[in-house]
Amino acid sequence: MNPMELKKEFGESTLKVVILAIISYGIYYFIWIADRRKKLNELAGKEVFNFNLLIAAAVCLGLSFFIAIIRLYSAGDTGYSIIFSIAYGILIIIIAWNIASFLELYLSQNYKIDVKLNKVLVVIFNIFYINYYFNNLDKIVSEHSKNLENKDDNLSKIEKLAEMKEKGIITEEEFTKKKQELLG
Repeated sequence: MNPMELKKEFGESTLKVVILAIISYGIYYFIWIADRRKKLNELAGKEVFNFNLLIAAAVCLGLSFFIAIIRLYSAGDTGYSIIFSIAYGILIIIIAWNIASFLELYLSQNYKIDVKLNKVLVVIFNIFYINYYFNNLDKIVSEHSKNLENKDDNLSKIEKLAEMKEKGIITEEEFTKKKQELLG
C-alpha cells in the first residue's frame, strides 16, 4: 500500500475525530483504533499492538466513569477513579506509540522515506496526531521527493565541480568550499 493509499485508508478529518472523541466521552478513540487495527496488522505482517491493551484501556475508562458516577451519589473516595483514568491514559499512549513506530518503520522499509513522528506530540495528542499525520502523507512524500531531487542535483553539481578542478578551472580550495555549501 503506497503512502497515498495509506492516507485514504487511515486518514479521516482530524477535526471530526476530535469532535467525535469529545462527544462520545473518549469512546471514539476505541472505534478509531479498532477500525484500523486489522489493516495495520495486515500491513505489518504481525500485531502492531496487542488487542488486550485496547480492552484494558476500555475497561479502565469504564471503571473510571463508573467510580466517578458512584462518587456523585455517595461520600466515597475518588482515588480509584483517578488511578483508572491515569491507567487509561498510559495505555492509549502505548497504543499510539506503537502505531507511530509502525508508520515510521513501514515508510522507511517500503518507500525509503525516513520520517520521524514527533514523539512528544504522540504522547500529548496520541491518535489525533497520528490521524493528522496520515492526512498529511502526501505532503510528506512530496517533501521527501524534493529532498531526493535536491540531493541528486547537488551530486551532479559536485561531479561537475570535480571535473572543473581536474581541468584546473577552479582551485582545490574553491572546490572544497563549494562542495561543503552543496552538502549543507
